Amino acid sequence: MQKKDFFNSFMVKNAIYDGKYDIPICPSTLTEFPSEIVTFEEARHRINKGDDDFSSSVCCFSKDDYKFDSIRTGIWNNPYKWLPLLSKFMGVVQPDFSTYQDFPKALKIYNTYRMRAVGCFLIDNGIPVITNYRSGSSETFDFCTDGIEDRSHVFISTHGSIKNDVSYTNLEIGLKILIQKKNPSKISIYGSASKNIIKILDRNLIPYRIYHTDMYRRMGGIK
Repeated sequence: MQKKDFFNSFMVKNAIYDGKYDIPICPSTLTEFPSEIVTFEEARHRINKGDDDFSSSVCCFSKDDYKFDSIRTGIWNNPYKWLPLLSKFMGVVQPDFSTYQDFPKALKIYNTYRMRAVGCFLIDNGIPVITNYRSGSSETFDFCTDGIEDRSHVFISTHGSIKNDVSYTNLEIGLKILIQKKNPSKISIYGSASKNIIKILDRNLIPYRIYHTDMYRRMGGIK
């Protein structure tokens, strides 16, 4: 009788690990900027309407976790189900499992592990990946860059994560830590970027591109 792999060890069968928490190293295998970034939820809606040309687009998971991390059909619990959809894209951002400020640190570390593990799984199945960087409150700063290769293409989502001054400050500190530790070759930003964020990127000569969220587009922000 075959035992069920409850811990999804198959996702990291080819991985090596980084940092004191053994986060899998998942490289960014997509080096160029995409023409657009589409959420997992938006992609499913568009496909249902007959629009499935994502050849120059990247899929991200910057939505509420339950929309892509359900018990039966989520990207973690049923990853093979979504390979046909995700393979339509030029690349996929590592899933954005939440590291909310009020989460226990152990859960934040676990979600960072899962983020990198799914990225490794996608690469093993022939899907190009962009590394997702998710920092949070100060206790995440000792592991949030683990599993990110030096001089790689990094994705940052500000969507829903800059609700107050503390969030803005943590985002800026997190960006400085990323630059100091990993010196990314370029950064794709999903959502708005403050003047301070732009100054940090310009001062460090890091190429970046800002992508409007699907909510912004639906509200008529761009045509």
